[in-house]
Amino acid sequence: MADVTQVLIYVTDRSQLPVFNKVYADYFEAPYPNRAAMIVAGLAREEMLCEVVAYAAVPTR
Repeated sequence: MADVTQVLIYVTDRSQLPVFNKVYADYFEAPYPNRAAMIVAGLAREEMLCEVVAYAAVPTR
């Protein structure tokens, strides 16, 4: 998780953001990756409430 540089969050209802923020804090530590949150009308599957896209930069050796 330390290699994650950006997270895009899609939720279907603004009320889901506080719950998502709590889970996010359980998995990431400061300094937090860049983050953007979007409220969308729907996702690929009707039962989905959120979708997360994470980008990571893995150091080369």
